[in-house]
Amino acid sequence: METRRGQSPRFSWETFNITNSVRFGYDLSNGNGLPPLGTTGTCGEYNQTLTKPRVMQCALRYGF
Repeated sequence: METRRGQSPRFSWETFNITNSVRFGYDLSNGNGLPPLGTTGTCGEYNQTLTKPRVMQCALRYGF
């Protein structure tokens, strides 16, 4: 939509993970995927989600 002398508003809408899918996984924060020494095993237990929740954002840009 063009206004006077090259001024233009622009609206945008962005959505991430639109289906809000959940993927479960293991904590691999120590780099090698193995639990630290001296901890009890958690074989087969999911302890975190690998995906972020649904995020929506909108923006209004006015160029002149």
